[in-house]
Amino acid sequence: MDFKNLSEKDSYFIINRLLEHGDETGVKYMLKTFSSEEIIQVLKTSRNLSFRSKNFWKLFFKLNDKACTHKQYPTPYGTYYQS
Repeated sequence: MDFKNLSEKDSYFIINRLLEHGDETGVKYMLKTFSSEEIIQVLKTSRNLSFRSKNFWKLFFKLNDKACTHKQYPTPYGTYYQS
């Protein structure tokens, strides 16, 4: 795979997966390859990240609690937001 020709959609997916499942090597690659702005944008908009991962990366990038979206879970009584 030619990493230099990644599209925006590819980089979003890669960053998303590394934020959630990345080991030390993967995280080093992500931080070296992608800008902080790109990573923070994925962090702010991704609905696939677990609460635990999102909180870790919010602390890492010094973001406030309101900066990131939360997972939404439909219920028979309305939508439940994980906070």
